[in-house]
Amino acid sequence: MAVQTGSTKEQAVKDGKPYYDNDLVVANPDGAPIAASWVSSQFGKLLEDLGMPHIRFHDLRHPYVKATTKILVLEKKRAVSRPLIVIMSPA
Repeated sequence: MAVQTGSTKEQAVKDGKPYYDNDLVVANPDGAPIAASWVSSQFGKLLEDLGMPHIRFHDLRHPYVKATTKILVLEKKRAVSRPLIVIMSPA
């Protein structure tokens, strides 16, 4: 898989080939989805080539989800506590 630019769709149209605009982050040159197993295996090979410890590709989302969930929980707590502060403040 090569890094694709924004002109991939235009090039496919110019060449008379179909292009499937699925708004994907990782896609084949024609816009079609890449098999998850291929992405996972290539990620494993990349880590090995770089001498990095093995982790599953799926595990990359966990730090993001954990951080964003924590932010959302804190925002929710602040939103709930604000009316109480207003009610309890002296007039």
